[in-house]
Amino acid sequence: MPDRLDQLRHRVEHAPGDPDALCELGREYTSMGQDERARAHFELALEIDPAWYPAAVSMAMCQYRADDQHAALDTLAKAAEQAREAEDTEAFEMIRNAMESIHHP
Repeated sequence: MPDRLDQLRHRVEHAPGDPDALCELGREYTSMGQDERARAHFELALEIDPAWYPAAVSMAMCQYRADDQHAALDTLAKAAEQAREAEDTEAFEMIRNAMESIHHP
């Protein structure tokens, strides 16, 4: 039985333009402590869909763990603006919570 990482890689291989698949694979790499690999997948997801807020939040958390608070807040600010423009209150709330966790760890 394939493990979760193999399943997610397979999913991305068969749907390379799916930002959700890329984000899920990135999150799996994050859970394995492989933030650089994770960030690469979050970046790809955001290239495909700049408004894909789960990738933006996950990317910001990787940036924060890499001691780049400025980049993390910039990533979240851009995502918040897109969520506001799209009137996506769920996304905006998730992004706001992530910003607060960075400001007040």
